[in-house]
Amino acid sequence: MKLDRKINLLILCAAILLTGTGCSDTGATETTAETAAEQTLETVPEETKFHWKDGVAVNDYEGYTFTLLNGCTASWFSYTLIVPEESTGEPVNDAFYERNMRVNELLNVEITENNVSDSAADLRTAVKAGTNDFDVALCTLMNSYAIAMENNIYDLNTVDGFDFSHVWWDQNAVDDLTINDKLYFVTSSSDTTRLDSIRALFFNK
Repeated sequence: MKLDRKINLLILCAAILLTGTGCSDTGATETTAETAAEQTLETVPEETKFHWKDGVAVNDYEGYTFTLLNGCTASWFSYTLIVPEESTGEPVNDAFYERNMRVNELLNVEITENNVSDSAADLRTAVKAGTNDFDVALCTLMNSYAIAMENNIYDLNTVDGFDFSHVWWDQNAVDDLTINDKLYFVTSSSDTTRLDSIRALFFNK
């Protein structure tokens, strides 16, 4: 779909980068609590240690409304929202909320979300109509292959602004979803539904 490339790709990159764990830019004196936090951090895999602004090309997008089309609305997901309306005290909700507020402030954007029951159908409709009703569509994998085969989406490797070596991209997904050096869709740290929807395979003896 023909999107405004100068806007959406770098914002998407930043939105996916900011995973929402608490960070600070202040130069506060190290405390006992901070020392303990650093010791705890040693148990975190090396690839998860990154500064939240690393790899983001900072720009002023003049209040642009960046819209996510979210089709992840199944009742079995623990969390479906990527753009919570407010802080509630619930850790995951508040981490998402804080992340989005940081991106909004850093890039001067307003991240919004349209929750729909069938994002694949809405994406197809938008492509046919040539509209820019949203910037990113979240569709299930069961629909994504058909969407790509119908030539509704770009090969992401050909679009300026993406660097799939960054830690917020799921590297297993990057590898496994690449076919003939083409990557039409991928998962990332932008939402948790990919972790909520793990399937188990059993063999009936």
